[in-house]
Amino acid sequence: MLRKIFLALLILLSLAGIVRAQDGPQVTLMGHTNWVNAIAWSPDGGRLVSGSADGTARIWDVSTTATLYLLSGHEGSIVSVDWKPDGAQIATGSLDDTIHLWNPDSGELQSILRGHLGDVWGVEWNNSGGLLASAGEDNTLQLWDGANASPILAIEAGTASIYGLAWDANGGLVATAGYDGTVNLWEASTGGQVASLTGGPSEINDIAWSADGRLIAAVGNSATVAVWEVGGQSLLHSLTAESTAYFSADFSLDGRLLAVGDASGRITFFDVESGQAVQTVAAHGDLVAGLAFSPDGTRLASASYDTTISIWPIP
Repeated sequence: MLRKIFLALLILLSLAGIVRAQDGPQVTLMGHTNWVNAIAWSPDGGRLVSGSADGTARIWDVSTTATLYLLSGHEGSIVSVDWKPDGAQIATGSLDDTIHLWNPDSGELQSILRGHLGDVWGVEWNNSGGLLASAGEDNTLQLWDGANASPILAIEAGTASIYGLAWDANGGLVATAGYDGTVNLWEASTGGQVASLTGGPSEINDIAWSADGRLIAAVGNSATVAVWEVGGQSLLHSLTAESTAYFSADFSLDGRLLAVGDASGRITFFDVESGQAVQTVAAHGDLVAGLAFSPDGTRLASASYDTTISIWPIP
């Protein structure tokens, strides 16, 4: 009887588009002892960096699943990470209000950036690595010189905590979003506001900017995923999947797919052109806090509150 029930459940999950056990991840990385909040690929795609609520970041060798370096030094949960485009540095943002810069080839702590008056929920380099953007609980967007880590600008970027941060493809515009439900676009050279995108989730947890600069997606505490066309500042799609809360998003390198992670541990792949869900993966046993497509566009890494990181083939 139990076997029949189990087989029936597998059939139902398959019909619903949810991946079965044998269609699972290519790689699973384990080692963190608490939530994994954020992930980023090395530019060559051979390594990953992850940030965790256990207060550490880890640099992983993807092919062997080994932890190359354990990065310790933050006094709080690490909630944002990014790898510099030239591969020479990693930035981590934490609930201890600081940003740490690390040497990925030695695990050495190089600098501590202080300027935020609250949790640092986002760190991201622009495409040249000349600028590092950070944002968080104090409602500010801050820009740092990528060469010497000195502060350049601090912008009052919203009326609520900022949880989403993304650069455009040319590295001249940066987008912020948070619990005021608005995606704001800023000119990095002046700090001036360029645009404001509305009509998406009222409380935004994450945003993603497509590699061609054409689209911005936002996910949050609502049943829909918003996609805007940046040039016309118009809402292109309001996508619906199976969840009422989404916490992570990323576009594939070719712009064909948008992946979103939800509170139930699922990842949904949307076809960007049609707005239709292509596949839903029962990926983790808890909330999917971070998603990142690989630099070559062939894989997707996911970070979860179940303490693991998984790497998936692209549908």
